[in-house]
Amino acid sequence: MKRKCYQIIFLAWIMEILLSSPLLWAGEVVTPNIKLWAKKVLEEEKALRPIEARNTVGVLYFENKTRNPELDPLQKGLALMLITDLYSIKGLQVVERIKLQALVEEMGF
Repeated sequence: MKRKCYQIIFLAWIMEILLSSPLLWAGEVVTPNIKLWAKKVLEEEKALRPIEARNTVGVLYFENKTRNPELDPLQKGLALMLITDLYSIKGLQVVERIKLQALVEEMGF
């Protein structure tokens, strides 16, 4: 239960940071189960108090603003390479990107 609280607080914090930058989901499909999870997490968040959590990061897809369609594959590719590298860092927790996307969609952003 304590770990779940940490995850919820972290996800809310990450959402706050990431919403200041443009997001592109590159056609990722959020399943009904993930949508239900996001809705439940946001409802539970209201009852939580701030607690300390370990270093956590979420990586989203990049947005190709160059208008060069040849660079579109880099939107996902760079993010996946970055996620892979971050997983190897001890003391750092990487949030599942699909869950982060579901939270953003549930919040209406």
